[in-house]
Amino acid sequence: MNSKNISNPIVIHTHLIQKFMKQGKSFSNLLALYTFYIYHAQLQETNQPLATDEFVKKGLNWALDRVKKTKRLLKELGVIEVVQHKKYYYIHLFFIYTKKKIENKIMGMIKRF
Repeated sequence: MNSKNISNPIVIHTHLIQKFMKQGKSFSNLLALYTFYIYHAQLQETNQPLATDEFVKKGLNWALDRVKKTKRLLKELGVIEVVQHKKYYYIHLFFIYTKKKIENKIMGMIKRF
């Protein structure tokens, strides 16, 4: 596989996936919403994307109460924080991998083999 094909992989640490799995039925919602936030963080080139509840509702085709409930769970798990700047609300992602971190991890794995 050519590394140019994977220019912006979405990486979620196994620790986070385990945290999400412990939430039972909410696992798939947590994973979907967190992945949505990471995706938009990459598009916006930040670890704090602008993603309103209405935007998420339309993007995931969810009901607004589902968005709010899942976002609340992510906040309670300490995975995200909602940051207000003027009239906008941003989602701060604590456990996001940068392109440099990913490349370093991959090179470390290659060196072990």
